[in-house]
Amino acid sequence: MALTVVAGAVTLAAVLQMGRFAVSEGRGRGWSTDTVEQVASDPFYWQRVLESLQIAGWITVATMAIGVPTAMALHRAGPTMRALGFAVIIVPLAVSVVVRAYGWMLTLGRLGPLGRLLEWLGVADGGLRYGSTAVVISMAHILLPFMVFPVYQAANRMDPQLLEAGRDLGAGRLRLLSRVLLPQLAAGIAAGGGLVFALGISAFMSPALLGGGRVDVLATQIYRDLVELQWARSSVLAIILLVVALSGQWVLRRALDQLARARA
Repeated sequence: MALTVVAGAVTLAAVLQMGRFAVSEGRGRGWSTDTVEQVASDPFYWQRVLESLQIAGWITVATMAIGVPTAMALHRAGPTMRALGFAVIIVPLAVSVVVRAYGWMLTLGRLGPLGRLLEWLGVADGGLRYGSTAVVISMAHILLPFMVFPVYQAANRMDPQLLEAGRDLGAGRLRLLSRVLLPQLAAGIAAGGGLVFALGISAFMSPALLGGGRVDVLATQIYRDLVELQWARSSVLAIILLVVALSGQWVLRRALDQLARARA
């Protein structure tokens, strides 16, 4: 409890400090809202917000599409296969994000195995190393465990007799999925989706390495402003990033809760 209070206090202090920098004028010598007004009125920065939302949304969708079936497969697997599956998911967490992003650069590049396959199929000439698609693939791989674990925990709390009762009543697979599984897994999907969205929208390394200068999200813009010592502007963008991340989590949780209630 004490550690939670300390962590919350440190986070609040950091947010308040960003707020002070956002309305400060020239190294804190006065107060001004000029930077806030400049960012709010410039379409350039809102384009960064939109691109960040799009990439984070695709990352969340991709991890849901892969993570939910993976979690259910682990839930139904035997002890040996479950241990092996968790090892495959957990071990990459011990590897640096930089190393994994660089690995995807090599894999998706023109000389990489996946890049060569896509070029041979005519899907992508020169591979997929640079661009938003490469960023989504890399981040979905990096953030997949954050989707699998909450859904797996939700599956463990699920009553297996409900599925048996649904089958006995003649429900098909789609009806079991929408009427039985989804309402029981909604909390886990919402928790995992919220984590993935928040981490995806604030990611810096993958967009910087795999974006190739074509992917310009809020995190990379904040980094450039910090390098240029634009403290006020970087603070404004950081607050916008925090608000967007929290709002996205809230919308996702509300949407899944409403869907679960409608299907229950």
